[in-house]
Amino acid sequence: MSSYDEDMAAIYLKNNIRSGMLGVDEIEKLISDKKEKITLISKVYPQKDGNDPIEFYQLEKKQQIEAVAWVLETFRPIKNINASNTSYGYKHMFEWFHNGFYMNNGEMKGAFLIAGFNCNNPYEINWCFNVSKSDVKRLSELKNRTWEYR
Repeated sequence: MSSYDEDMAAIYLKNNIRSGMLGVDEIEKLISDKKEKITLISKVYPQKDGNDPIEFYQLEKKQQIEAVAWVLETFRPIKNINASNTSYGYKHMFEWFHNGFYMNNGEMKGAFLIAGFNCNNPYEINWCFNVSKSDVKRLSELKNRTWEYR
């Protein structure tokens, strides 16, 4: 990622942090509290390697916090599932805009579950969540603008 892209990503995140966001300690507690639920989901709806949300807990603690914070800061939950985007797409968005590290599909699923989002069909490989379409659109527009300046 170029320096310009990193600057744009930082500006985007700074300007779009929702008020009342959780601090690091609260996010660590959320991650810890949700482990039992995600373990149960993984047992009931088994996924192949790279797609299981329990894999989130294999990330380093700092990466776990960054991933959950990014989901909380970037997306707003809505009532209905947004079938236009999937966990696989969100993991790429994270890599593009957060100067993010590589995450597999399962790790991103875990981050969304910990952040309190619901998925549509846990039997599928790529999950859709109750994410605001306007948040995804804003992120996509920012990506397109940053690519224009390359």
